[in-house]
Amino acid sequence: MHSPSDKELAQRHFGGDKHALERLIDKYSGFIRYWCQQVFQDQDVVEDLTQASILRIITRIHQFDPNRKDANFKGWVATTTFRVALNYKRRIFHECKIKNVLQKENITIVENHDLSKSLHDKETEKTLHAAIDILPEPARTCVSEFHLQGFVIGDICKAHDMEKWQVKYQLSKGRRLLYKALKRIGI
Repeated sequence: MHSPSDKELAQRHFGGDKHALERLIDKYSGFIRYWCQQVFQDQDVVEDLTQASILRIITRIHQFDPNRKDANFKGWVATTTFRVALNYKRRIFHECKIKNVLQKENITIVENHDLSKSLHDKETEKTLHAAIDILPEPARTCVSEFHLQGFVIGDICKAHDMEKWQVKYQLSKGRRLLYKALKRIGI
């Protein structure tokens, strides 16, 4: 008995077979974990990223076209997984930059991954949120969704029908304006 190819399983999934996607995920779960380990060494992070990648693959499977001549499910899985891991790494980098600025300004940081929950001083947190709230749109939305809600750039693009460069520009603009606003009020 021959085992169906990735293309066949994807076509079955699109045809309504509820078990086809499950078989694909089972087949590639070790591969997904391998790619996550290429970006991070911490096994807890690898586990989280593996699950996040599987979720992204499940929710974005419609982007894979098994009917294309050059369709390669394994390549699509690797690219999707790598992007999830890279976006996570970028988010950590940006959080570290913000934490460093806050530490330089003598604002106490409680060690926590979630920046929105890491500010020890409630007044500072209120001030930060108020400063974000006065940012012009769409910079306010981009900064809030990226830094406080943990969205990745691709999700922000889809949610607001924006191009990737537009979201990056709005994030940069928002950070710059936020830094100036906080600096003006002494934070």
